[in-house]
Amino acid sequence: MATQVVTKPKPPLREIKPITQQVLTLSSPTAQTFQHIHPVLLSTYFYLRFPSLVTDSVSALTTDLFAIAAIQCAYATLCLPVSKRISPPDPQSTPSSSSSTVPSRSSKPSKARGPKASASSNDTSPAIRITNALLSLLLTALASAPTYLLLVLFGAPITTHHPHTFLTAAHFALLAFFPLFYAHGVNKRAWWEIGGAMLPFDGVWGASVGTALGAWLGAVPIPLDWDRDWQKWPITIVAGMYGGAIVGSLAGRWLLRGKRMEFSPPPKDE
Repeated sequence: MATQVVTKPKPPLREIKPITQQVLTLSSPTAQTFQHIHPVLLSTYFYLRFPSLVTDSVSALTTDLFAIAAIQCAYATLCLPVSKRISPPDPQSTPSSSSSTVPSRSSKPSKARGPKASASSNDTSPAIRITNALLSLLLTALASAPTYLLLVLFGAPITTHHPHTFLTAAHFALLAFFPLFYAHGVNKRAWWEIGGAMLPFDGVWGASVGTALGAWLGAVPIPLDWDRDWQKWPITIVAGMYGGAIVGSLAGRWLLRGKRMEFSPPPKDE
């Protein structure tokens, strides 16, 4: 007798929906003003320092690292909500004033809350903000090492130009990772969604995506036979990073605000 093999149908894959919310700029007048000053500061500083970058990349990147860190810290402490996953609780603030980009399961959404309410709900003291910025800088410094390895995997010189590549990785981490650490902390779910590129676009996530795309596009002029001094490693990469961070931040804040990347077509209605 012939035996018939019966196969059970595979259960449908469970769709994991991202839950991390977008990072909204604080509603204070200082935050609303400085969010427009921040991209102007970055672009102006890079434009003024570009000749030095072409002349001596290592010296310029080392000096600029401190200036860019100061600009990023000012932007984060003045404009972004503090993640409670890094900073200690503020004794002067109420429990509801701690900001988290991942909503709690036990909390129920309030009808009175809107974008402005979410942006102004992070009322922490300056000491907490500075502490959070310093801890975020420490995490950013640690992230420079894996960023260096990624640059090597994507074509950076592996036997030469080690200072150039490491300083480029440090600038990349400042532009792409520092705001993420400040706003999302070390929240496991948030960083899982960051790794899967599932965050909603805002000024922080847009700057991170723009930095990565800008660095990738910045490698295009290097192999061209133009014999220009600015084609040396890693000048065009750094220029692409800064240009991408500025454009991405503005696009995430205005043009793409609240949208998420879609890697699969939406399910069809039966």
